Amino acid sequence: MLFIAKMHLHQGKASILRMLNKQFRSFNCVIKRQFKTTTLLFLISCLLVACSTKPTLEQQAVITLNQNLAQLTHWKLSGKIAWISATERKSAYINWQQQGEAFSFSVTNILGISGGTMIFDGEKATLKADGEQYTDPSPAQLVYRLTGWDLPLSDLQYWIKGASGESGRFNTKQQAQLNTVSSIVRYDNGLIKQLVSQCKPRQVSCSPWQIDYQAYKNSVINGVSYQLPSAITLRNLSSNAMVKIKVSKWSV
Repeated sequence: MLFIAKMHLHQGKASILRMLNKQFRSFNCVIKRQFKTTTLLFLISCLLVACSTKPTLEQQAVITLNQNLAQLTHWKLSGKIAWISATERKSAYINWQQQGEAFSFSVTNILGISGGTMIFDGEKATLKADGEQYTDPSPAQLVYRLTGWDLPLSDLQYWIKGASGESGRFNTKQQAQLNTVSSIVRYDNGLIKQLVSQCKPRQVSCSPWQIDYQAYKNSVINGVSYQLPSAITLRNLSSNAMVKIKVSKWSV
């Protein structure tokens, strides 16, 4: 009887072990399936994130344009400029030379008579006209003081080549504020069609401008091909005065 009882006890333990082993294998399979599912979901989410952060063709075109324009720091242009306001309408030929932060430009009337030459070395603007010489830390203030023309020269040196600002970039609201731009509309190829400027916080004597780019032309400068503006209209949104620029030639 004792032998039979021991045999039954041994068989009971073996049955329990088999049952526990079966449950462990079942639990292990569940864990493996959950791990595989979690890994698969993680990989899918990574792929989705990668796809969502990859620039579209239009975004890539804008990035390339911005990079090219940011590298274009030395250039010349010649053409015509017109100032149109409620009280006057004037036009002249213009020659502009940009060398980094420094620039110079001169205007002449239709008879070829010089209307003045301005040179800005990055710190001080000097204007020579009618045998006199005038200086001011701000090129825009100097022009306004002598002519009454409210020209956004600090930004115009970038806008005139089709860039929204110094770096050419406009991707976030913060960058827009740094570049004094509130909105941009682009053509299908990424070139700017219209931009609207804004005043920086606490900026004094500032007027918002709307810049419309009616035409671009292919220009080769230092062996590099650029699509640069050939017809631009700037409208002062405070006074409604307009500046029209037609570029006949880009060079270096």
